[in-house]
Amino acid sequence: PIPCVPWQSQTSGHSGDGAEETEELLDDHIVKTQTMKGSPFAVVFKEDIVKWETFLLLAQDIKDSWLKVQQNWLYLEPIFSSGDIMKQLPMEGKLFQKVDTKWKKLLIDVKKDSTAHAVVKIPAILEDFIECNTNLEKIQKGLNQYLETKRLYFPRFFFLSNDELLAILADCKDPRNVRQHIKKCFTFTNVNFTEDTTIDRIISREKEEVELSNLIDPKSARGAVERWLKELEASMRVSVHKVIKFCIKDQPKKERMAWIQGHASQAISSVNQIYWTQNVTEAIKQGTGP
Repeated sequence: PIPCVPWQSQTSGHSGDGAEETEELLDDHIVKTQTMKGSPFAVVFKEDIVKWETFLLLAQDIKDSWLKVQQNWLYLEPIFSSGDIMKQLPMEGKLFQKVDTKWKKLLIDVKKDSTAHAVVKIPAILEDFIECNTNLEKIQKGLNQYLETKRLYFPRFFFLSNDELLAILADCKDPRNVRQHIKKCFTFTNVNFTEDTTIDRIISREKEEVELSNLIDPKSARGAVERWLKELEASMRVSVHKVIKFCIKDQPKKERMAWIQGHASQAISSVNQIYWTQNVTEAIKQGTGP
C-alpha cells in the first residue's frame, strides 16, 4: 500500500511518509522487469511482462506527479489560508482552491484503498495530478510576480526571503507584526508604536531612540505594508538629517563629553567626520598641516 498520513488537522493526507521506500521498491521492480523482458527465455511470458511493465511505469508517473503536487501544495497551502493574501491575489486564490479541492478528493479516493493496483485504477488520476501541477505552476508564477511588484515598490524587501515577505503580507492587519523583520530592512532594529499604532520613534540595536519628524500611521495605508514602510523610510531620512543638523549646531556650545552623551551615536560619528574633513581641508589650503 501507498502510505498516507494526516497533515495537521485536516482529514486529507499526503504520501510523504515512506515515499523514499516506495520509490526504491518501484525502481527496483522496473529494472528487474525490463531485464526479464530482454531475456530470450522470457518469450513465453512476454505478454505478462509487458502488462506488468506498463503497470509499473504508470505507477511511477503517478508517483512522480503526486509528489510534485504534494510539495507545491504544502508550500502554498499556508500562504493561501490567509484572508489577506486571498484578497490581494484573487485569481491565484480561486485557482488554488480548485487545486485544493481536487487534491483532497484524490487523497480521499486513495485512502479508500491505498494499494498500488487500486490507486492506478482510479479514473484519470494521472491526468488530474498533471492538471494540478500545471495550475500550481501558474499560481507560483503569479505569486512571484506579485512579490516582485512589492519589491520594486519598496526595494528594501529584496533583503527578505520570499517566506519572510509573505509572512509580512499575510498578516498585515496588525502592523506590529512587522517588527521582527524591521532589522533586516533597516539599520535600526525596532520602532515604537503608540497606543493607536502610530509610529513615533525608531530604535537602534543599542536602544538609542530618534523621534520621527513625521509620524507614521500604518492604518492609513489600508493593509499596504510596503506603502507605510516607504513612508517610514522617508521620515527616517528627514529625522536623521534633522538630528545631525542639531548636533552640528550644538557641538561648539558644549564640552566634548557632554556633547557626545547628549546625542545619538550616528549623529556624533557623522558630525565628527564632517568637522575632521573641514579642519583637514582648511589646513591643506592654509598650508599649516604637518
